Amino acid sequence: MLINKQIKQEALYTDVELEEEGVGFYNMKLNWHCSSEKAETMTQALALDLYQSVGNKRKPTEKASAALAATVRDLLKGHSYSPSKPCGRYMSPNSFSHLPVGYKAFNGIKAKMERAGYIAVNVGEWWRVANDGVGKVTTIQPTPKLLEFALAYGITPANRSMHFAKHPRPAAIWNPVRVARARTWKGNKKTPKVYIKVDPHHPGLLLEAARINRLNAYWSKQVITPDKHYAFYRAFANGDANDFFFDKGGRICSEGGGYQSMSEKNRADIRINGWPTSELDITSCHTRIFCSLMGQSIDPAVDPYSLTRFPRDVAKAYAAMLMGRKTTNGDWADKTKAALSKKKKIDLNKYPIEEVKAAVFESIPPLAGWDSSPYRWDGLQYIESSIILDTIETLAYEYDVPALPVHDSIIVPTKDIDLASEVLSYCFQSHVGCLPMLKVKG
Repeated sequence: MLINKQIKQEALYTDVELEEEGVGFYNMKLNWHCSSEKAETMTQALALDLYQSVGNKRKPTEKASAALAATVRDLLKGHSYSPSKPCGRYMSPNSFSHLPVGYKAFNGIKAKMERAGYIAVNVGEWWRVANDGVGKVTTIQPTPKLLEFALAYGITPANRSMHFAKHPRPAAIWNPVRVARARTWKGNKKTPKVYIKVDPHHPGLLLEAARINRLNAYWSKQVITPDKHYAFYRAFANGDANDFFFDKGGRICSEGGGYQSMSEKNRADIRINGWPTSELDITSCHTRIFCSLMGQSIDPAVDPYSLTRFPRDVAKAYAAMLMGRKTTNGDWADKTKAALSKKKKIDLNKYPIEEVKAAVFESIPPLAGWDSSPYRWDGLQYIESSIILDTIETLAYEYDVPALPVHDSIIVPTKDIDLASEVLSYCFQSHVGCLPMLKVKG
């Protein structure tokens, strides 16, 4: 299918993005350039003012002007929230790899803007030297001086999308593999997710990084509408475990949440290269993987959550909650109750957990052996993520069929749904030893 060049550019470069939930700052993308004459003129004037304010008589470089335009756009974005958010940025030089804005250029512009009173900077703290072992990112806020300067050219936080546009998606990112340490419980809450440093020459890291950036290179040439995707990374868990070898967790994530943060209903509107899409889901994925590992595979024609006397969503909620724990003991988790209430309007307090547990164990006997089994959620998720990664790689490189991963499902052009089903079934069987039950949505 041929795609009109103008439509393709609009789909790739529109100022549309999703943000990470629960983060108190706007994560600076620095992936923008001036798209209007007013923005070009404003950036040139501001750059000249910054250079003169530090006694530099030279003409601002192209790199400095590009860094300034990207920085101003992100500052306007952060200020557009209600209430306004500071902009956050990791300042490691490596974090600027593969970005249109380099580390030196950004640091130079940031220092000049702070000195001239255009921004206020709250310096972060490296996690290795932080007292709590977590650390914090550097945050930046625009001052009234910057907002008034932009306003003089007719540019405001609200109309920034008329003056700045995205660069194309990157063919590679500097950190396509991220490894988090184990999260523990403090009271009723889990400790925050913290990524740990891994030897950059580790063969496991190099292999995974090459795979994900090859995927990023492929997707940099595809058109997604709406364009709510920047780049992929693979997120591993429990990296501080003694037996860790890039085999725990491992889901393929869209940077910043992206299209994966969209509701199932809204994901149905996604188009890939102009084609309408369908979502292909592995029904009861973790449960099927676990049962197969325990030597009792589930028939691909059987939905195990529909076998109990309770509503399917209740049985599913119990199985999912159980496989996130170490023991079959315990009441309904507050998080599980809240999620089911919000998504399905089901009050789990009406369903005694011991009765539900007994019904689930009767219908899915291997789950009764969860306490003594050697398997846990991170291993099950690794198998799931490997199935999905193998599937989207095969579709992309062997058939040139783009497929977006959504944890235990993929989004593909509807015209390719039969091929995608065949490949996904094959990859599932290769890893698990049995066929899956697949469900087409949309």
